[in-house]
Amino acid sequence: MNDDKTYNGWSNYETWLANIWIDNEHETQAYWHEMTMEIWKRSEADSICSRMQRAGIALADNLKENFEEELEEFREVKGFWKDMLNAALSSVNWHEIAKAWLEECELQGELKDA
Repeated sequence: MNDDKTYNGWSNYETWLANIWIDNEHETQAYWHEMTMEIWKRSEADSICSRMQRAGIALADNLKENFEEELEEFREVKGFWKDMLNAALSSVNWHEIAKAWLEECELQGELKDA
């Protein structure tokens, strides 16, 4: 049995899918790019984490919170389907997505010191 859950270079299908939806629509992409840059500007290194790590943690938390809030729009979904939606959402590796967004901004030369 193959236990490999990776999908198209991502840790799993759910993470790949979430990132595709974030990056697929211009308005959504622009919003998360702006949010990435804003979080970068507010982030600082400390004795435990680098600035990049702190920004990644904050961005991942923000992504997760945003998607969980959007799920609330489906309050009428009950039982099995609600459990399936929650299970899929809980499988998303938000830190992986945040890291990818920060790395893309870094490659573009957009991450400057505040």
